[in-house]
Amino acid sequence: MQIKKLYMIIAITSFLVISCSKTSKDNSDVWTEIDKDTETTIEVWAWNVAASHLQATVESFNKKYPKIKVNVTEFGGNAALKQKLFIALGANSDLPNLIQIEDVDVPLITENYHEFILDLKDKMPNNWSNIVAPSKISTSFDTTGKQVVMPFGIGIGVLFYREDLFKKAGINIEDIVTWEDYINAGKKLQSRLPNTKMIGMPYPQGFSAFIRAVMLQQNKDYFTKDGKIAIASKEAIEAGKLIQRLVLEGIAFDTTDWTGTIRACKTDDIASIPYGIWWGGTLKDQAPEMKGKWKVTYLPILKQGDIKTSIWGGASGAVVNVGDAVKQTAAVEFAKNAMLTVENQMLAYKSYGLIPTYLPTFDEDEFYEEDPYFGKGFNELVPELIRMMPLAAKYTEIFPDTQTYMESAYQAIVNEKADPEQILKYTAQQLKNSTGVDIAE
Repeated sequence: MQIKKLYMIIAITSFLVISCSKTSKDNSDVWTEIDKDTETTIEVWAWNVAASHLQATVESFNKKYPKIKVNVTEFGGNAALKQKLFIALGANSDLPNLIQIEDVDVPLITENYHEFILDLKDKMPNNWSNIVAPSKISTSFDTTGKQVVMPFGIGIGVLFYREDLFKKAGINIEDIVTWEDYINAGKKLQSRLPNTKMIGMPYPQGFSAFIRAVMLQQNKDYFTKDGKIAIASKEAIEAGKLIQRLVLEGIAFDTTDWTGTIRACKTDDIASIPYGIWWGGTLKDQAPEMKGKWKVTYLPILKQGDIKTSIWGGASGAVVNVGDAVKQTAAVEFAKNAMLTVENQMLAYKSYGLIPTYLPTFDEDEFYEEDPYFGKGFNELVPELIRMMPLAAKYTEIFPDTQTYMESAYQAIVNEKADPEQILKYTAQQLKNSTGVDIAE
């Protein structure tokens, strides 16, 4: 399928391991043995804190492989990195050995450049599926059954709320179990604190991920497991109705954009926001003065039996067939050192705010030290939510296109008050017409 556009989705991080020199597409998947005397250089591309974390793991990697040089290049964001990657892949030259990539883009790359991607099954620990986040397992394989990626970053869906404002309004967070409870609490808050809205979200664009998050709570993604379009499913329609109701009930505040959402979190404009847990890092960085006021809890649910969290971002990693067994092996060992060791996953969490996907990390007492910003209970919540995250995630080559279509649907539902069922059915048909992918029954 032709790559149409480059999309940037904010997310906690992943890795794709690729060659640094011109590659022979005829090479079979090859590994070799490396040791302390192995000499080579690997190039790493990543962005923001992911690059910082990778750079910080070089020291521990070099304790085992002192003669392997690791160069980390930091990009300003996913879009710039991905654009350069597609150019390099298309030219089959000047490729890095390790690259950060978002989960939503994995099929777009691994299916279109299938011959570059190595099968990781032989390089993972025998108990791999028992030591990584369950929600990351099925998304690590392509349509042929090859393990094209290994987990790294994970985006847990949570509810951020202002504990001080809830107390002023007489709202007990324990009483909010369902989204209906949430709406009723929002009305109560509005009556007690007229200048504060229950939820903040950007009306113009950028919050369609809420619809997917609520779909996933019901164990349904944009696509079925066999790859058919599911954005007009009953689960999607219920999610669309919910986000529209939040606006119609008068409990939502239009933050306009990313900057406006940060601003609203620094004032009393909003009392809560459902988001990926990575938003906590933004709060710590952009609103340090709000320390002790913001807390984190489960997402509300539509009905009993739904999942009290969701997927809101995420990242994975893959190794590419480059015709250089030494570089390939060095790259995957570097990735494993960063992703599949307690030492470096603790480093990722404590120093960079990246949520571990390596479950043994949660056996460490250090992990449960009180978070200085969110307080007691935050670190205890993380492993509980990771283990209950939805298993319905299904990424496809047209997932980035689908996100664009869903942004348009979101805008119609929120701003134009369009009927959610009608607009989602229309959007599904438009997506089918554009891509040729069938709509699920």
